[in-house]
Amino acid sequence: MIVWSRKSHRIALGQSERHYCQTCGQQRRFQLTLTYMEWCLYWIFGIVTSRDYQMLCEVCRKGWKLEIHKVEPFLSRPAIPFMQRFGLFTLIGGLVILIAALNMT
Repeated sequence: MIVWSRKSHRIALGQSERHYCQTCGQQRRFQLTLTYMEWCLYWIFGIVTSRDYQMLCEVCRKGWKLEIHKVEPFLSRPAIPFMQRFGLFTLIGGLVILIAALNMT
C-alpha cells in the first residue's frame, strides 16, 4: 500500500518590522513568514510543490506577499528542512544505488 499526503507549513523567519495594518487599523509588528506546500510519501520523503514569502501582521495574520528572488539572498540558510525539500529525490537516489549494487553481484 502506498501512503502519500499533502501538507501546508508556515515558518516564522524571525525578522520583523513595524507597519500600518489596514485590517487592525493600527501600527503593528509584521513578521517575515514562509508558507510552503509539501507532497510526501510515507510521511518522510517529501518535495516542496510551492512556497511564498509574506510579511504578516502578528495580531490578525494579514499582510502581503514578497517576491521569492528578492527575499532568499538575505536568508542565512534554507528554512525548509532537508527531507521536506529533497526527501523524494533521496529515496529515488537510494533505490537507484541499491538496484545498481544488486545488479553488480
